[in-house]
Amino acid sequence: MVEFKLVPFEETTEPSTDFKLVPFEESKPESTEFNLVPFKEEEPETVKTGFFGTGKEFEVMANPNLEPKEDPGFFNTLKSPFELWRYNSLPVAAYQMASGETKAKQAQESLDWLESNPSITSGKDYAYHRDMYNRYGFALSTEPFSLEAVAKTLTSQPKVFAGELVNALVADPYLLIPWFWGGWAAKAAQTTQIGAKMMATAPKFTKGITTAAATLPTLTTYSTVQQLSESGELDIDRIQGEVMLGGIAAFFVGTIGAGTSSKSSRMLGLTHEDLTIRYKNGIDRLAKEGDSYANRIIKDSNEGIKPFEESLKSILDDIEASDLGVNNVRDIDIPTVTKEWKASKYKNVYKDVNDYVGFKKELDTINANPKYKKLPDKVKERKAKSEYYNKTLHADKVKQAMFDEIIPDVRNSYNQMLLGGVQKYFGAKGIINNKVLFDTLTTMGTVGTLAGAGYYVKNPKDNAFWEGFAVAAGGVGLWKAGGSIYARNKMLRQGYKLKAGTPDELGIRLKEIKADLPEGVKLEDIGLHKTPEFYTDQVVSKADLRRLGRAEEIQLAKGEVLSGYLLEGYRNFVQVSALESNRMKEIIVSKVPNIKRREAITKYIQEEKKVTKLSKDELDIAKDVTKVMNEMWKITQGTELKFRFFENYLPQYWRGAAAQTDVDLSIAVRELILDTSKKENSMSGKTISERQKFFPSYEAGIAKGLEPLSLDVADIMTRYINSTTRALAQRRLVRMIETYEIPGRSNGAGGNAKLMYKTLPDKLLHPQDYAQFYHPSFIKGNIDVSKYTQKQLLAMSPYVLKEATPMLRMLFDARTDSIAMKAISNINFMQKRFSVGYSFFHAETLLNNMLYTGFHPVSALQTGLSATGLGSIFKHLPGGKMLIPDWETTSARNMLKAGGHYDMLKAATKAGVEFSFPDDLGISRFYNGINNVQEYLNNKIPYAGYLAKQGIEYAVVKPFQYIDRVTWDRVFNVGKLYAFQTNALKLMENPKYQNVPLKEIHKQAAVATNDMYGGLNWMQLYKDTTDPLLKDLKANAYSPKGRRYQQLLLFAPDWTTANFRVLSRTMPGLNKNPMSRKLYQAYALRASIILATGGSALNYMFTGKMLWENDDPTRIDLGNGKSLTLSKQFFEPFHWAINPVKTGLSKQGSFFKMAEQFFFNKQYLTSPWPSPISKADLLSLERVRDYAGAAAITMVPFGFRRIVERIIDGKPITVQDAVGFLLSNLGHPMYNNPKKPKYPGYIELRNEIFNN
Repeated sequence: MVEFKLVPFEETTEPSTDFKLVPFEESKPESTEFNLVPFKEEEPETVKTGFFGTGKEFEVMANPNLEPKEDPGFFNTLKSPFELWRYNSLPVAAYQMASGETKAKQAQESLDWLESNPSITSGKDYAYHRDMYNRYGFALSTEPFSLEAVAKTLTSQPKVFAGELVNALVADPYLLIPWFWGGWAAKAAQTTQIGAKMMATAPKFTKGITTAAATLPTLTTYSTVQQLSESGELDIDRIQGEVMLGGIAAFFVGTIGAGTSSKSSRMLGLTHEDLTIRYKNGIDRLAKEGDSYANRIIKDSNEGIKPFEESLKSILDDIEASDLGVNNVRDIDIPTVTKEWKASKYKNVYKDVNDYVGFKKELDTINANPKYKKLPDKVKERKAKSEYYNKTLHADKVKQAMFDEIIPDVRNSYNQMLLGGVQKYFGAKGIINNKVLFDTLTTMGTVGTLAGAGYYVKNPKDNAFWEGFAVAAGGVGLWKAGGSIYARNKMLRQGYKLKAGTPDELGIRLKEIKADLPEGVKLEDIGLHKTPEFYTDQVVSKADLRRLGRAEEIQLAKGEVLSGYLLEGYRNFVQVSALESNRMKEIIVSKVPNIKRREAITKYIQEEKKVTKLSKDELDIAKDVTKVMNEMWKITQGTELKFRFFENYLPQYWRGAAAQTDVDLSIAVRELILDTSKKENSMSGKTISERQKFFPSYEAGIAKGLEPLSLDVADIMTRYINSTTRALAQRRLVRMIETYEIPGRSNGAGGNAKLMYKTLPDKLLHPQDYAQFYHPSFIKGNIDVSKYTQKQLLAMSPYVLKEATPMLRMLFDARTDSIAMKAISNINFMQKRFSVGYSFFHAETLLNNMLYTGFHPVSALQTGLSATGLGSIFKHLPGGKMLIPDWETTSARNMLKAGGHYDMLKAATKAGVEFSFPDDLGISRFYNGINNVQEYLNNKIPYAGYLAKQGIEYAVVKPFQYIDRVTWDRVFNVGKLYAFQTNALKLMENPKYQNVPLKEIHKQAAVATNDMYGGLNWMQLYKDTTDPLLKDLKANAYSPKGRRYQQLLLFAPDWTTANFRVLSRTMPGLNKNPMSRKLYQAYALRASIILATGGSALNYMFTGKMLWENDDPTRIDLGNGKSLTLSKQFFEPFHWAINPVKTGLSKQGSFFKMAEQFFFNKQYLTSPWPSPISKADLLSLERVRDYAGAAAITMVPFGFRRIVERIIDGKPITVQDAVGFLLSNLGHPMYNNPKKPKYPGYIELRNEIFNN
C-alpha cells in the first residue's frame, strides 16, 4: 500500500498554501506534520480533521518529528468568488441534495481515484480529484456533532476561520439578510474546508433578540440542506447544536452591528415597516408645510373607531361628498316644481328652482330618517337648509378645485406656444431654444441609437449601426413631420372657424384667450393680434390663422380636462368604495371563516322570527350587516336610488338562467332580477335595491325555482355596497356632465358654455364645436334600444363638446362588435387564459418586480411564500410562524387592509394606481364563461352533465381561483402598493423636488408603478399624450372597443405596452419629465444589477462562465445544450429592438397566430426551419385531424404543452421534461440552444472588447 501525506505545493519559487498528495517518503525533510495512513483503532496519537474527522477509512496522523506550523492566515485563506459560487453556495448544495451527487459521494470518488492511481501526481485528472477531495473531504467524516470540537476548531485557527467567514459570504451574498446570520455557525466548524457563514452588517441593538429568534427556523432549514448535500443523511444533534450556536451568534452580531442597518437597507431595499415609517414622516412634513393634499390624506380617516365601522363611515361620507350640488331636475316635472316653488314661502329664500329642489332633497332625507322623527317641522327645515348650504359650499370648493386643475394646464400650453410656436431658430442656439424642434431631434437620436444598436447586434456588418440608425431616426422624423402637418391643418381649421364668425364673436374669444394667458404674457407674445378685424380681413395669412387656431384649441381643451376631472372623480369614488367594502367583507370572513355559517347569518337576518342559532361573533356580524343595510338605505333616500324600507332587509341577487323554466315568473320579473354584471358597458346606473322586494327571503326565491348568486352574507353585503355606490356614481356623473360649465368659455348669451346640451341653443356661440354622442345613459326615459336603429338612437342623443368625447368614450362606449367578431374574441380570450393557466408565471414575475422597485429581499420572499397559504401549514411547525408567517398576520397584508390615518391604499387609488387585474386577464369574463358552460351541462345533460360540471369546478375553477388569488389579490396588490410608496418616497426625499406638490408626486409615482407592474390606467395615458396625431389614434385604441381589438392583435397588450414604457421612459429623448425619468432609471438600474449578478452566479455554477460570455446574455446556459430564460419581462424591449418582426409574430394574439400557422402549415412561425403542422394533403382527413390537434393544443397551458405532446407521441416523460415543466410554470421556460447565434453582433463586439 502506498502512503500519502500533505506537503506544500510549489509551482515556482513562490510560497504556497495549497496542498497536493505525493508518495510519502520517511527521509524527506521538507514534509509537513500531517500524512495519511490507514486508520487503526489502536493508534493513540491521531488527530481527526475535516468537519469532525476525515472519513470512514482514513484520518490525518500527527507527525511527532515536526513542530506544528502557523495557520495560513486570513488573506491566504480567501478564495476566488467564481470557485465559491460554483462549489460552495447554498443553491449548489440544494442541487447536490436533489440530484444525489452529494459532497461525500464526490469526495469518496476522488479519494478512490487518488488511492488507485498513486503514481499520478500531475495532469488534469489528478488536479480535478485532488481539488475535489480538498474541497469536500470533510463530508466523509462519521463523527457525531460535538460542541467541544467546534470550539477547538474555532480557537485553533482564528485567522483561517475569519477568512472562511468572508468566503462563505461571497459564496452566498444573501447571508447579509438577518434571517440567515445563523448559517455562519453551521459552517464555522468546517473553517479550513468550506468556510463559515456570517454577516458583515447588522440591525440596531433593539433588534438583536428578534434577529436571534428569527434565525432559528432558517438555520434549521439551512442545516438540513447542507447535511443532505454532504452525505444524504441527517444528524438531529447537529441540527440542534447548529441552531443553538446560530441563534447565539445572531444575537451578538445583531447587537454589535448597531447603527449600520440603515446603510444596508438602502442597498437591499426597504421592509414594509421601514417604508411605512418613512412615508408617514414625509406626509407629516409636507402637511406641516401646508400641502393641502398631504393634509387630506391625514384627515381622510376616522381614527379611534372599529375598522368595520370606519370603512362604513368612509363609504357614507364619500356618498354624501359625491353629491356636488347637482340636483335631479331631469327626473322631476319642472313646471310642477316651479309652480310649487313660486307658491311656497321659499320663493324669496331660494332664487333658483335648482336651489329649491336641493333643499327639498335634504328635507325629504331628514323626514325619512327615524332619528329625526320626533323633531318639530321648523327644526327639520332649519337642518335641511344647513345641510344644503354646506353641500353648496362643498360644491363650490369642488368647482374651484376643478378650475385650479384646468387653468394651470391652459397656461402651460400657452407657455409651450410661446417657446415653440413663435420664436425663430437659426443655428445651434436657436434649435436648442426652440423646445419643439429640440425635443424632436433628441427623440430621433434616441430611437435611432436604439435601433442602430439592435440592428448591429443582429447583423454585424459594416455600417450596420448607421443603417439602423438612419431608418429609425428617419421614420421618427417622418412621423413627426406628418404629425406636424396634421396638427397644423387642425389649427388652420380652427382659425378658419373663428374667421368665419362675426367680429364680435371673435372679440369674445380673444378676450377669453387674453384672460387665460400666464401673468405678464400678452397676445402679441404668442403671435396673436388683439383686434378681431385683423383676422376678418381677406388677406390674413395662414400662419396667423394657425396661431389663432392653436389658441382656440387650447381653450377647447378645457372640455377635455373637465371631462377627465369628472371621470377621475367617478373612478376614485367607485374604486375607493370598493376597497372599503372589500375590507368590511374580509373582516366578516376573518371572524366567521366557515361559509356555511355565513350563509346561516343570511338566513337569520331575513327571518321574521329569529330561530337560527348563531354564536356571539356571528350575532355581532348580523348586527353589523343590518346596520350597513339601514345606513345605506338612509343615505340613498335623498338620492335617485330611494326605495321603501323593508324590515330584515338583505338585497337578493339571482341567476337569470334558473328562472327560465319557471312558468310562475314572468319575463319582466326575470329581467328585473337578472344579474346585470355580465352586460358590458351598460352604465345603466341601476341596482336591485331600487326595486320592490319580490321575495321575502332567499328561501322563498329558491322555492320558486330561482338560483341565488350567493348566500354568503359577506358577499351579499359587498355586492350591495358596490352596486349601490356604482349606480349612484354613474347617475351623478351623467348629471354633472349634463350641467357642468366650461370655465371661461362663453356661450354667446352672457353665460358659460356647457359640456353637454340636450338640444343646441339657438344663440350658442360656435355650435359646430359639438357633436351628438350616443349612450343609453344620456337618453331620457327607459327605452328598449334594440327596437331602434343606430341612426335613430343617435338622433335622440345629446350634443357633447367634441374635445370631451374621447375621454367620455373611455367609460361611455356603446359601440358593439359583430357576432363574428364576438365569437373570434371569445375564442382568442379562452386560448390566452388557458395558455397561462395553472402557472405562477405572473406571480414570479411580480416578485421580481418587487426586487426591482426596491422591495427588501426578505420581504419579497416572505410575501411570495405567505401569499401561497404555506403559512397556514408552517404555523404548526416549531418556528414556522417566523419562517413563513400566515398571510393574515403579515405586514404586507396589513398594508392592504389597514385603513385609518395615512390610508396608503386609498391614497394610491386616488393617485391613479390600478389595483384591479390587468385588461389582459379578463378574470370576471373568464369565470362568467366557465359558469355558463357549467350551467349548460348541468341543465341540458342530466347526471353526466352534473359530473362534467363538478369536474370543471375542481379541475379548472378552483385551481384558477387559487392562482388568481395568490397572484392578483395578494402579490400584485401588495407589490403595486409598495412600489407606489417607494416611488413616491424617492421623490419626496429628493431635495430637487422639495417644492413639488404632493399631488404631482403621487401622480408621477402612480404612472410609473402601473408601468412597472402592468395594469395600466389607459385614461391617464391618453391624457398625458401631447402628440396630436398619436393622441387621436389613442382616442380609439384606448377606448373599451379599441382595447378589445388590441387583445386580438397582441397576446398581452397591457403587459407589452408596460414593458415598452418602463425602459423607454428612462431616456431623455422619450421622456421629457426629469422627475418621472428618475423613477424609471432607478428601476432599470436595480433590475440590471440584480440580473447581471444573479444571472452570472447561476451561469457560472452550470458552465464555469460568466453571463456575458454566453452567446445569448439574456439567458442562463445550463451546459447541456439548453438555456434558461432569465427575465422575459425585462428583456422584451431588447428583443423588439433587435428583431422586431420575429418578436411581433411571437407576440400576436392567440387566434390570429393560430390562423397564420394553419395558413402557412407551420408550427413555429418564427423558426427559419420547416416545422409543418401536418404533412398530409391539404384536403385530406389527416390534415383536418392534425389541425384539430394543433387547435386543441392552444387551449393547453404553455408549461404543460411539451409533456402533453410527448404523451400524445407515446414518448416517456424524462426528468428534464419534469424540470422544464416546473421552471416554465415559475416563469423561466427552458429552451434548446439555437443552432446559429441569435446575436452575432454582440458576440463580435464582446470578443473585440475582451481581446483588446
